[in-house]
Amino acid sequence: MNKGQIIKIILLFSVALIVAGGTTAYGGETQQKLYAQSRETSKPAELIIGGGSGTGFYYLFGEAVAEMVRRSNPTWSITSSVGETASNIQFIHNGKMQLALVFVELVSEAMKGIGVYKEPIQDVKIIVNYTDKHPVQFLLLSDVPINSIKEWKEKKLTLRVNVQKRGAGAEVLNNRLLQAYGITYEDIKSWGGIIRYEGGSASMDLMRDGLLDGSLMTADCPSSSVKELSTSRKLKMLPIDPKIVTELVKKYGYFDYVIKAGTYDWLKRDIQSVAQGSCLVASTKLAPGVVRNIIRAHFEQIEYLRSVHVALKPMTVSDFSDIPIDLIHPEAREYYESRGIKFK
Repeated sequence: MNKGQIIKIILLFSVALIVAGGTTAYGGETQQKLYAQSRETSKPAELIIGGGSGTGFYYLFGEAVAEMVRRSNPTWSITSSVGETASNIQFIHNGKMQLALVFVELVSEAMKGIGVYKEPIQDVKIIVNYTDKHPVQFLLLSDVPINSIKEWKEKKLTLRVNVQKRGAGAEVLNNRLLQAYGITYEDIKSWGGIIRYEGGSASMDLMRDGLLDGSLMTADCPSSSVKELSTSRKLKMLPIDPKIVTELVKKYGYFDYVIKAGTYDWLKRDIQSVAQGSCLVASTKLAPGVVRNIIRAHFEQIEYLRSVHVALKPMTVSDFSDIPIDLIHPEAREYYESRGIKFK
């Protein structure tokens, strides 16, 4: 390499450093302006939204909500995070998250300090209600010799069953459902059975591999995981006694739900079930204007949200404000009332 080539390389390198420095300075200045703007307009520099575990529906849903909010608030930094619907409320209370997807009845229980919550949590409230309902789908391999939960109890049949991740909203519901029949986890073990605490998708894999006889799959309906399992395994679904459904709805605020025949190709009759409804909650400690702009994003980006999953297609803007008055976030109520929505 001659002297001229060396000088040329040094000059090019120097120019690159100047450009890089200029870019860095501009980027830093831009970030400072955006942060200052967010402070001036009460917009946060960063938000974390908790969804569900793994790669299931609620993890997808959490990212969809984050993207929707980004689209209407381009200067915001909002990140979706893996979570658990029951634990998410505690995470917000502890400052680890600011927003989360949870089941409606859990907000009420958290506020009262009952169920899985040891002390009342009053600083986490609902800002958006969603129309999607997630029913219990008690799936069994078709050769398991029972056709009802009552028959399972009577026969004390040995079963390897999954009840969802320990402490998650779905597991809480499944546990309450079994208890309403007079069945405890200890009973199942005493009959020679096994309890697994896996996510819904993971339980489908275990059933496919012959490591589980069944799963209380509390999930979107129809579930892609169930559809996939049915391509390699013959399945059946146990109904829930209507009296048990009424008891759970009245006692805990769950929803009566019928899984229609044809929801899955192999499902030939309607199945009575019970379901959970989801909502978006936020800390009451957020800066003024944050909740308002999150709800505004829902109104502006509803078509995007509908496109994410088949379970969200029926959603309408009128559903967003269907929130019990004792559970609604104060700023959310102000925003909805500014749009002419009245709360009793």
